[in-house]
Amino acid sequence: MDWMSLIGSIGSAASGGVLGLVGAGFSAFMKQRQQKVDNKHELALMDQQAKVAKTEGSYNGLVESIKAQATLKTHMWVNDIRSLFRPGLTTALLIVSYSFFWQFLDALGNQDANLAKFFTDGEIVEVLRYIINSLVFSTSTAIAWWFGDRAMNPPQWRN
Repeated sequence: MDWMSLIGSIGSAASGGVLGLVGAGFSAFMKQRQQKVDNKHELALMDQQAKVAKTEGSYNGLVESIKAQATLKTHMWVNDIRSLFRPGLTTALLIVSYSFFWQFLDALGNQDANLAKFFTDGEIVEVLRYIINSLVFSTSTAIAWWFGDRAMNPPQWRN
């Protein structure tokens, strides 16, 4: 064996060893990276399972609460009063708001009106704007809440 063959063999062994170390390092790097991805997915899955368990617990509590409420015996007049509360309150608020609105509107053009003695024209306009904005807000809130509440309940839960 000559020196050139020996040097070639040593060079091949060295370069093969270096390439093997680089490959092993790359393999270790990729395993570590894959483990991080797996850990991230596992953590996300555990988080999702915790959310599902929390939602199921909340739902089960709601179902049990509804079952318990269904077993309560109440007098018919109690249910009648309870069912008339929303419409009665709404009607009363509309009557009061309507009354205030017309009194302020009357005071705007009539200096002899009772409210004209206490408010300037600018204050009356400001109050009228506030009443109108409040009525629009209240109306949209009531419609969205009351009818939205009914739309989200299954038909068997509706009274």
